[in-house]
Amino acid sequence: MISIQNGTIDDFFESALQTAKQIDTNQKVTPKHTIWMETNDLLNILKPQRTTLLQYLKNKTKVYYSVILKELKKSPSTQINP
Repeated sequence: MISIQNGTIDDFFESALQTAKQIDTNQKVTPKHTIWMETNDLLNILKPQRTTLLQYLKNKTKVYYSVILKELKKSPSTQINP
Protein backbone atom coordinates (compact mmCIF):
# COMPACT_ATOMS: atom_id res chain seq x y z
CA MET A 1 0.00 0.00 0.00
CA ILE A 2 1.23 3.47 -0.83
CA SER A 3 0.72 6.21 1.72
CA ILE A 4 0.66 9.92 1.03
CA GLN A 5 2.29 12.06 3.70
CA ASN A 6 1.73 15.77 4.01
CA GLY A 7 5.10 17.40 4.56
CA THR A 8 7.94 19.46 3.21
CA ILE A 9 11.10 18.48 1.38
CA ASP A 10 12.84 18.65 4.77
CA ASP A 11 10.41 16.03 6.12
CA PHE A 12 11.22 13.79 3.16
CA PHE A 13 14.97 14.08 3.73
CA GLU A 14 14.56 13.51 7.48
CA SER A 15 12.73 10.27 6.72
CA ALA A 16 15.46 9.26 4.24
CA LEU A 17 18.14 10.06 6.82
CA GLN A 18 16.45 7.84 9.41
CA THR A 19 16.36 4.98 6.90
CA ALA A 20 20.03 5.53 6.03
CA LYS A 21 20.94 5.38 9.74
CA GLN A 22 19.07 2.08 10.06
CA ILE A 23 21.04 0.69 7.13
CA ASP A 24 24.34 1.97 8.57
CA THR A 25 23.68 0.23 11.88
CA ASN A 26 22.55 -3.02 10.23
CA GLN A 27 19.02 -2.66 11.56
CA LYS A 28 16.14 -4.22 9.70
CA VAL A 29 14.60 -1.64 7.39
CA THR A 30 10.90 -1.80 6.74
CA PRO A 31 10.11 -0.83 3.16
CA LYS A 32 8.33 2.50 2.95
CA HIS A 33 5.99 3.18 0.09
CA THR A 34 5.46 6.84 0.84
CA ILE A 35 4.84 9.84 -1.36
CA TRP A 36 5.64 13.14 0.39
CA MET A 37 3.60 16.13 -0.78
CA GLU A 38 3.40 19.69 0.40
CA THR A 39 -0.07 20.84 1.42
CA ASN A 40 -0.74 23.07 -1.59
CA ASP A 41 0.39 20.39 -4.04
CA LEU A 42 -1.85 17.82 -2.38
CA LEU A 43 -4.86 20.13 -2.39
CA ASN A 44 -4.28 20.96 -6.07
CA ILE A 45 -4.66 17.33 -7.15
CA LEU A 46 -7.76 16.59 -5.10
CA LYS A 47 -11.30 17.09 -6.29
CA PRO A 48 -12.88 20.26 -4.87
CA GLN A 49 -15.23 18.29 -2.58
CA ARG A 50 -12.33 16.41 -1.02
CA THR A 51 -10.33 19.60 -0.60
CA THR A 52 -13.28 21.16 1.23
CA LEU A 53 -13.58 18.11 3.47
CA LEU A 54 -9.85 18.08 4.30
CA GLN A 55 -9.86 21.77 5.11
CA TYR A 56 -12.89 21.24 7.34
CA LEU A 57 -11.28 18.32 9.19
CA LYS A 58 -7.86 19.96 9.53
CA ASN A 59 -8.31 21.33 13.05
CA LYS A 60 -10.94 18.91 14.32
CA THR A 61 -10.11 16.28 16.92
CA LYS A 62 -13.49 14.57 16.93
CA VAL A 63 -16.20 14.81 14.32
CA TYR A 64 -19.50 13.05 13.78
CA TYR A 65 -20.60 12.14 10.28
CA SER A 66 -23.98 13.83 10.76
CA VAL A 67 -22.25 17.08 11.79
CA ILE A 68 -20.00 16.96 8.73
CA LEU A 69 -23.02 16.51 6.49
CA LYS A 70 -24.83 19.41 8.14
CA GLU A 71 -21.88 21.83 8.11
CA LEU A 72 -20.88 21.00 4.54
CA LYS A 73 -24.54 21.16 3.47
CA LYS A 74 -24.65 17.56 2.20
CA SER A 75 -27.34 14.94 2.52
CA PRO A 76 -26.65 11.27 3.31
CA SER A 77 -27.66 10.42 -0.26
CA THR A 78 -25.06 12.83 -1.64
CA GLN A 79 -21.82 10.93 -1.87
CA ILE A 80 -18.37 12.16 -2.75
CA ASN A 81 -17.41 10.21 -5.85
CA PRO A 82 -13.96 8.59 -5.94
